[in-house]
Amino acid sequence: MLINRKSIIQIVIVFCLFLSMIMLTESKTTFACDCAMPSNFTESLDNKDVVFDGVVIESSKDKRTSISKKLEINSADQVEWTFLVNGAWKGKVTEVITIVSKASSVSCGYEFEVGKRYAVFATSNVNDITVSSCSGTTTIADNSKIFEELGDYTVKLTAVTDNLETTDNEGATQIEPLQSDGTNPIDSVEKSNTTVINIIVIVMIVVVLFIVVAGLLANKKTRK
Repeated sequence: MLINRKSIIQIVIVFCLFLSMIMLTESKTTFACDCAMPSNFTESLDNKDVVFDGVVIESSKDKRTSISKKLEINSADQVEWTFLVNGAWKGKVTEVITIVSKASSVSCGYEFEVGKRYAVFATSNVNDITVSSCSGTTTIADNSKIFEELGDYTVKLTAVTDNLETTDNEGATQIEPLQSDGTNPIDSVEKSNTTVINIIVIVMIVVVLFIVVAGLLANKKTRK
């Protein structure tokens, strides 16, 4: 089959367009969550039902079986996060509270880390308490601005970080996690997705190069 230079150029153009479509699709997926962030802590407080200061001690991701850990976590899956609560500015809380959020910020979920301290702005539902990445939830320390803006807790709980506290380089309070396998499933999912895309691109490049080389060889034979 004779493949001239014009055909080769057309193949390369089609390949480039297809690659651009893949990258565009990936970009849209990455920025799927679109929301208006509150301008300050007071606004966040007004818009939410439950607002508290707590340290993450456990995640439902850590409770997965060895088999389920091999399965990818969908960004829209629900993840439960358990906190030890220092105090609250709004809503009913107990010393230990569990909230729910989507697994990834791609789906507007908040990606907490076990052992870190947060100011959590949550919505109370019939069956659970939910948090999104658009809520104003953030990591905090004893000297964070939130204490100047919101003042003292309306509910104070003291049996939270006693004998459990450690301090990182940024001054944020942390505790040792109750359960952790040392891996982040969400990071694994993102790396897995990136790997698949890279493999597809590499295969496509190899195919195009094969076609180009075959075309050049065919042209050379024809000339002879």
